[in-house]
Amino acid sequence: MALGLALLLAGCATAGVIQPTEVGYKWTATKSMVTGNIEPVVGTFFSKACPKVGMTADHKAWIEQHCEKATLASAPPGEEAYSYVFKIKVRSLAGIPYGEQAGQIYVIGTRETCLAVSEAHNHRQDGRVNEGNLRLSADPAERCAGPVWVRQ
Repeated sequence: MALGLALLLAGCATAGVIQPTEVGYKWTATKSMVTGNIEPVVGTFFSKACPKVGMTADHKAWIEQHCEKATLASAPPGEEAYSYVFKIKVRSLAGIPYGEQAGQIYVIGTRETCLAVSEAHNHRQDGRVNEGNLRLSADPAERCAGPVWVRQ
């Protein structure tokens, strides 16, 4: 989903698969961070990079989300997490869509939490579902895979 979840996720800051033992970033998204047409997606996440949440008032620098370094592990101990894949529409400089890029996000919590967060990711305030610049993967196998564990 100041830029909201759309830039948090669509900005590709969080995109990419993280392998076990690889370092990434744990961060929390709140409703206040969400602007635009995408529904708020609130939760604690783990991603490959710390997402950007907006520009400074003078538009000279990006403001990063508050993040903590963490490591992904295939077994406990750590915080339980599940991942889902979403698609980012790729556009030319003229704004013409010509493909899509897969992004992956880890939701810290139970599988039920991940399913709720991923479903919210898929809905927009104007009622559209699974279309636009961000949308869930159509492959059910890419919904809330896991568990993995996030260690700080």
